[in-house]
Amino acid sequence: MRAAARALGRRLLGSRLGRALTTGARRIRDAYRRQRDRLRDWRQRRRQQRAARRERENSPRAKQQRLDLIVARIRPRIQRLLARGVRQLVLRPVLAGMRAWYRLTGLAEVGGPAFTVEALLNPKASAGGGFELTDAEIRAIVRKQAEGLLDRADVIDVAARLRLIKYRAQADAVNQSLVIQGSQDIPGVVRYLRERGSALQLSAAQGGPLLLPPYTVGTGKVDRYLVGPDAEPVGEQKQKRGALNSMTMGVTKYHELVGDLKRVGLSDMDFAMALRAYSTNSHLPPSFTAEQRALVRSTHWLMFVRESVRSPANLGYAAMTTDLLARGPGAGGLDRTQAFAEYEGKRRGDRGRFPMSMVKAVPAARALKQEEAGRQKHFDASKADRDELRFRELQLGEAWARAHTGGLGILAATEDETVRKGEKLVRDFLRNFYGLT
Repeated sequence: MRAAARALGRRLLGSRLGRALTTGARRIRDAYRRQRDRLRDWRQRRRQQRAARRERENSPRAKQQRLDLIVARIRPRIQRLLARGVRQLVLRPVLAGMRAWYRLTGLAEVGGPAFTVEALLNPKASAGGGFELTDAEIRAIVRKQAEGLLDRADVIDVAARLRLIKYRAQADAVNQSLVIQGSQDIPGVVRYLRERGSALQLSAAQGGPLLLPPYTVGTGKVDRYLVGPDAEPVGEQKQKRGALNSMTMGVTKYHELVGDLKRVGLSDMDFAMALRAYSTNSHLPPSFTAEQRALVRSTHWLMFVRESVRSPANLGYAAMTTDLLARGPGAGGLDRTQAFAEYEGKRRGDRGRFPMSMVKAVPAARALKQEEAGRQKHFDASKADRDELRFRELQLGEAWARAHTGGLGILAATEDETVRKGEKLVRDFLRNFYGLT
């Protein structure tokens, strides 16, 4: 503007036109300065407002309020996931997505087997929680539910019927074959064999009232059974030691089953399905050869009857082993080697994951009962053998629970709810497996 003034010259600057031009230019300059200052003030206020807002939002109180609001929104979603069961591999990505959506510092499960989902935004808050059954809790449930099968009224009646048949046969009792056909007959014959060495009072409904004396079998004598509508023959020879000690005839050792099944041409699936059908209705597939039928019926009697006489919890573990064999390794199950021979030369007790396949499993099972009853010393088996059998029961129970729930494990929102869920899962499985209503 000053340059323009000099160009116009002093005379023009002092003229009316010059004064008008000078005034207009001054007004334009002042208007620009006012707009510039207003913009500068607006930007300054915006910076101050943002700083104040950040300060408010980053205060502990504001963060806690925001965290409380977020947790209130995500807690119901997490509880719904846990209620219907969710794999850990699925839960973690879901939590990661929620963490990103709600701009949380962290959102993850913490702890186990009782766990919480912890949300973090500098302060922490629980966004929900759940409980997963441990292997020890699964083992306790399996033992309780399996042993409970022997106390069913229909199973007790089967045991009483078998005792009455032997009693009426009198001196020829050892030659009197027992017929095993009904769905209650497998657990029923287990109860019969466990209590036949003691006197038994029969009720009127069971054919009494009558007090049956103990029924004993001499060493070397053979008890015979006819199983199913086809009257498949099975025999047990009484051994020298122990009221519950008999040898199932026609079966060798567990680890030899791997070769035996291959020799007779049975796949793991065929073998497992035959064991299950034999447990439910005492039927074997009509397509089986005589050699296949003989191997299955003798192995079934050893796995499900004789071993359960020695340890009632085996009613659960034999069924679970069969279920895992039917599934196969690709679906979280087992193959025949894992079930019966995986630990040969590798672990104490040799054999496989089926607990009662372990060498010295019988005294170890008795010793575990003694331990659980509170005995402090003089066990029937060493601590190492007790621990090994316990390990195999823990391992198999947890593997079955994972396979049966699609890898989830047994999960629920509370500990009590999780136990109830586990008990129902095992109880329903065993009832269905043995054909019990």
